[in-house]
Amino acid sequence: MVSTTNAKFHVYDSWDVTPPKVSPRSYLFHLKPAELGTALSESFTGYIARLAAQHCMSVSALFDHCLAPASNKFYLTSKEFPSVAFRSFSPATRALNGFGAIAADWVELLEKRTKQSGLRYLTMLRWQNVLSEHSLSRIYRAWCPLCYEEQRESGVIYDCLLWTLSTVEICPIHKQAFVDRCPHCHRHLNPLSHKSRPGYCGGCEKWLGHSGKTSRSFNTNELDYKLWIANQMGELIAAAPTMTTDPPQERATKFVPACINVLTDGNVSEFARVVDINKITVYSWCYERAVLRNDLLLKVCHATHVSLVDVLTKDNVTPNPDLVVRPRRELLFTPGFRRHITGEVEHVLLAALKQDPPPTVREIAKYLGYKAPDFLHSKYPQLCKMLTARYRNHFGYPQNSAHKRTHLTDEEIEHALKEALTVAVPPSIKQIARSLGLSTYKPRQLFISKFPDLYRRVLRRRADYRMRHKKQIGQQLNAIIREQPPLTLDQVTKRLGYKANTYMRKHYPDLCRRIVERHAQYRKKLFEDICHTLEGILHEEPPLSLRAAATRLGRNPCYLRLRFPNVCEAIAKRYALFLRERSLKRKEEAAVRLREVALQLLSKGIYPSFKRIQSTLNIPCGLSRQAAHDVLRELRRELKLVPPSRSNRILE
Repeated sequence: MVSTTNAKFHVYDSWDVTPPKVSPRSYLFHLKPAELGTALSESFTGYIARLAAQHCMSVSALFDHCLAPASNKFYLTSKEFPSVAFRSFSPATRALNGFGAIAADWVELLEKRTKQSGLRYLTMLRWQNVLSEHSLSRIYRAWCPLCYEEQRESGVIYDCLLWTLSTVEICPIHKQAFVDRCPHCHRHLNPLSHKSRPGYCGGCEKWLGHSGKTSRSFNTNELDYKLWIANQMGELIAAAPTMTTDPPQERATKFVPACINVLTDGNVSEFARVVDINKITVYSWCYERAVLRNDLLLKVCHATHVSLVDVLTKDNVTPNPDLVVRPRRELLFTPGFRRHITGEVEHVLLAALKQDPPPTVREIAKYLGYKAPDFLHSKYPQLCKMLTARYRNHFGYPQNSAHKRTHLTDEEIEHALKEALTVAVPPSIKQIARSLGLSTYKPRQLFISKFPDLYRRVLRRRADYRMRHKKQIGQQLNAIIREQPPLTLDQVTKRLGYKANTYMRKHYPDLCRRIVERHAQYRKKLFEDICHTLEGILHEEPPLSLRAAATRLGRNPCYLRLRFPNVCEAIAKRYALFLRERSLKRKEEAAVRLREVALQLLSKGIYPSFKRIQSTLNIPCGLSRQAAHDVLRELRRELKLVPPSRSNRILE
């Protein structure tokens, strides 16, 4: 027995078996967005393309196998065609960078799959209440080639959100216009295609960056304005992550009325001239309180020297009147000076007669500082007529037939009025004046002064004819109402010889209403009859196909599927089941016939091979070769037949 008194024991540290705290794992790679919180923040479509590249797969494969199944959208999760989800969704990829429901849904999905928060700042969701969707996102992809070159040197290539905005046309860093066509295959690129990669073409897959200059150029003023727009939208993108809530709509709708009150004391027309926008549009902003279009909002901010970020993020932003430049009409002479007395205006008109090409009177009036050419026409009618005639002759305008005849005798006018009293359809006064070559503007003054009695008789006869015509049209409409099948109002209008139904709706509102209601009832009854007929077809024997049912009803199958989807689906399924059962029945009959022929050959002492059975039938057996062999194999197993040896088969 061993003594343990002198044994030495060692005490070791105990193990901590408590499981460590592990952060939740993401289904997709936890990819961090590029340059988030800056003016060059990454776009959402570019993030998806970069995420697909990190997984070494195409965008369509990522979408079909990872994103679409988790979206719970029935139109993208087809069990029959699981690999065409991106093809169905591709027309909507333009909206991924905007602020609609599509962008919100897919941002939420990507945040769950990647465990990456803040992806909504890769879109314009922050500004959904204050910006307009009308001029927000581009239809096609655009990029700055010089930015791509710099990104390749830094190691992270991505697409900027600023490039996806339609109001931004120039790169704020390199001051060059964006490129929207591949320099290699010369095609437009979708914002997100099945082979999208940041910096590469989705079609030819070649590099899109280069160090050369773009072919498009701008003048100095245009370049400054477009550069200002790019900087403003860049500041807007950079400010999105720093805000706690979305700005309310009132900040955008109250800005213009506040500017009008400060700059022009409530004069909308004057403010429209200051910002160079149609005053009807400005009136709609003031009274309808509609959200401004993005390009027009930028135009207002530029004209009033106000930052767009301040307008959308701060309350009660108003412009400084001292900084606003008011447009002044350039006058050739001193305002208030009566120029026509000194002969200056006449001198300008005479000089215009010698110019080549000749100007219009309106252009001359604008040059002289007048709003309209009415003053020139009233003070210098002969010179204005000469200028107009010279302009029309120079550019080949056809002469107006109303001014070809300058003088008419009383006999010609009297003859035209008397002839109007004899024709079956009496013409109107304007038609008579047009036939004489007179201006149709107030011709009654000439006729009343020359032949008042004939003028009144023409008017009376024309009024009587119109009353008879109106009564006749009413009788025709009453007769049309009783016709079967009922006509539409457009068909009635065409039958009566009118181009539009305005005349009938004005003079026969009750009859037109009855025609419309009667045709609507007829359509409703026809709809119900078609539905009853389809329900009857659903119980016919043998079942009919949907195409045969549509032929019987005289309709297109697509129309029936659109109007009666449930009944048409039941008819199609019933016919498909009928075809399947008929096919099975025919196969069973063919198998029975095959067995009978095989038994007949056995009774004669002949081995029932497939070739012998086929030659005996002289017709197709009704089964595939494999199915026929299965039937014969089952028969041999039942009868315990042994196939003859190869030598015997050769002798036979």
